[in-house]
Amino acid sequence: MSESVGRFPASELQAKGGEIYCTIFENSNVGLERSLFWSLSLVFEPIGEENETSMTCEWIPWKFRHWKELDGATLTAEYGDDGIEGSFYVCEHDPMETVTLVVRHVRENLFELTMEMTVDYNGSEFSDPEPHMIVKGCAVVPFVGLYLGQEISYDDASEFVDLSAFEREPSKNQFGASYYKPKLT
Repeated sequence: MSESVGRFPASELQAKGGEIYCTIFENSNVGLERSLFWSLSLVFEPIGEENETSMTCEWIPWKFRHWKELDGATLTAEYGDDGIEGSFYVCEHDPMETVTLVVRHVRENLFELTMEMTVDYNGSEFSDPEPHMIVKGCAVVPFVGLYLGQEISYDDASEFVDLSAFEREPSKNQFGASYYKPKLT
């Protein structure tokens, strides 16, 4: 049996940023039809010797055609509800059990994201495992844009989103993936 190193200081987490984006994706190998999904994340300041931590809720099947419709969006879900997944990250994924989130428009493409997640925390070299650990945070984060799956063209996206809400020319993120930035006017 390993020696106890103490609990993770979840109550000390301070959100410093994050992002929101949407993607149109399909995977016929697993029977996932082409759909619009949303992903929301918060990134936290490091605590002590722990690496930077974050939490993400993704595969949310909201049907918003325009990213500004995120204003006032709420979600309360368990892992797997409508395909929704979420994780808390400290060196590895610790899956969510439940999540509650609220999104409020601040200005331009910035939103206040409030998220609370109950996670099955597996521990790290610096902290003990803790089932049902509560992680929460709030930060102003950007909506960064629209990602498209490999076989999906910009014009195909019109089935799911209002293309007038996005730039026509794609940009590249830090990993080289193409996405379409939101129009701010």
